[in-house]
Amino acid sequence: MELKREAFAEEVKRAKVDKDFVTELIKSVHPTRQIREAREMASQVLMILAEDAPHCLTDYTESFYDFLKQKNAFSKMVSLYCITGLVAGGLEPNFPIRITQFLAMLEDESVMIASHCALNSGRIARKYTSYEPEITEKFLGVNKIQHKQKDLILAYVIDAFEGFAEHSKRFDEITAFVWQQLENRSPKARDAAQHYLQRFELIS
Repeated sequence: MELKREAFAEEVKRAKVDKDFVTELIKSVHPTRQIREAREMASQVLMILAEDAPHCLTDYTESFYDFLKQKNAFSKMVSLYCITGLVAGGLEPNFPIRITQFLAMLEDESVMIASHCALNSGRIARKYTSYEPEITEKFLGVNKIQHKQKDLILAYVIDAFEGFAEHSKRFDEITAFVWQQLENRSPKARDAAQHYLQRFELIS
């Protein structure tokens, strides 16, 4: 996700010191209350905060999980990034009991949500090895999900694997999974598999 840091620098600066403003940002990405321009600004600012100042979002953790339960894909995507920022910042102590809900987004009907779930899950696995086994297990089971764009999701899963597989006890199993994707019908999945294997010098 490309973040427009320069375009929203003033809003981010304000959000870091104005809790009421952050509350308004949360309202702007609520599934049932979205005005396009306000939503765009709010989503960018919230995702930048998730990376740079996740402590500003701790009071809204429950809202982010609630948004994941809704139908609105835009709200879900922002929530994935905000939850990831909280976890990466060590500010989400309940993630061990909520990781299943988070990883369930890999099976979301929206390929956008599923792919961003894969990328953010990979970021969490890189940051905290304690979460890696469950994330790896979920990733290796992606072939079993029922999704019309499963092959595209696989590409994002492989991209995520590339960031943490070498530290996993299941590296050989992960790599065997990736080898299989060289025969995938999706060019993006095949390219991701080739990049992974080149990254670990398994093919030239």
